Amino acid sequence: MDKTSEVIIELYKIGAFKFGEFKLKSGITSPIYVDLRVLVSFPKILTDISCLLYNKSRENHCQFENVCGVPYTALPMSTVISTKYDIPLLMRRKEAKSYGTKQLVEGYFKKGDRCLIIEDIVTSGGSVLETAQILRNLGLEVRDTVVVLDREQGAIASLKNHNIEVHSIFTLSQVVDCLLSVGKLNSSIVNNVKTFIKENQVTCGKKEEATETKIHPLTRRIWEVIKEKQSNLCVSLDVSESGDLLDLADKLGPYVCMIKVHADIVKGFNVDVGLQLKALASKHNYFIFEDRKFADIGKTVSMQFSGGNLEISKWCDIVNVHALPGPGVIAGIRTVRRDVGILVLAQMSSEGNLLNESYTKSAVELSSANRDCVIGFIAQENLTNDSFIVATPGVHLSTSSGDLGQTYNSPQKAIEKGSDIIIVGSGIIKSDNPVEAAENYRKASFTAKILEKCALYS
Repeated sequence: MDKTSEVIIELYKIGAFKFGEFKLKSGITSPIYVDLRVLVSFPKILTDISCLLYNKSRENHCQFENVCGVPYTALPMSTVISTKYDIPLLMRRKEAKSYGTKQLVEGYFKKGDRCLIIEDIVTSGGSVLETAQILRNLGLEVRDTVVVLDREQGAIASLKNHNIEVHSIFTLSQVVDCLLSVGKLNSSIVNNVKTFIKENQVTCGKKEEATETKIHPLTRRIWEVIKEKQSNLCVSLDVSESGDLLDLADKLGPYVCMIKVHADIVKGFNVDVGLQLKALASKHNYFIFEDRKFADIGKTVSMQFSGGNLEISKWCDIVNVHALPGPGVIAGIRTVRRDVGILVLAQMSSEGNLLNESYTKSAVELSSANRDCVIGFIAQENLTNDSFIVATPGVHLSTSSGDLGQTYNSPQKAIEKGSDIIIVGSGIIKSDNPVEAAENYRKASFTAKILEKCALYS
């Protein structure tokens, strides 16, 4: 009996494979449940599997300077590989610490290093892809992942689309065939498992045994525009005259993916001006973001959104809200228009603001519970590592402080911290040549990291 078969049988003995009827998080009933978390209590089997993972990487000529386990089940395996074969380990956290360096990835590495991802089970490959994105965003190369078990439900093809090769010790079919051959299973169970595999194929974006977090249609359209125009620049048109607003919206249109307006500071702004703005957005292929910062009970918000002389709902694509009022503020927008995108204000760029870490966490939770209309955050950094868009204000090529407590980040720093869309105001509209300035900001912010996200979400 070969080593792989021995390991399969040992895993069966310790209860890693369970057969029957198991309701997965997706709601689907599966004839098999695999739980490799139990490995931490069986050091010999853990070591054997870790050695098989390493050997699999060598058999397939994987080139790497570091290893990183997908949290949390794969962390013990990656640790064994690191210590046994003297390979530097990178440790990825599911959430960044709220103190200290606040890093998502711990360990020493250089940009350009190749990192091998270690995983226990792949179904769609979503968890591997999420880890790969984080590592790639830090400048590491990810080309391969070695996994204990491939459930044969689409991970290999899905991850190949993201330039990641999957190398597994064994597949689910091999597991049941092995257990059948030694009398641990009967043919009926084996056939049920193989039928389940065929009838339940999934794709990347789904976490293992979980439902897919769907990308909001507007989010996908935004990324398509970003890719097409090679611009993740949003210009904040904080002007007081409607003529200046429309003039800048026309001139800067070719260079931006979005314009942000404060309609209530523009003299004479009414729905007619808003509709002219909408026509310019159609002409230049960008989105209109009304920076209204709704912060009231749902009924009042719905009236503010649809009524008054501004009639915001008739011409904007995106609005933002404070999380403070709770879900009612989102419901107020939703009752008027379900297709408008909502950005939740999770962090601010002004000195002394009161949006602390606890508030930000609550804002993320509110957003996650309302994915049908929330498309992302106004924030200074990546908060979730998923399809939520991060739009970052307070961006300037000169990072000195501005008027009235405004603090600035450079475009490069904002993107490094996880921003998807940079919001620039005075750096462009107060420039002697706004068009030239817009082009400079566009070039500075459209990085390889943004292009990679375009491929993922568009």
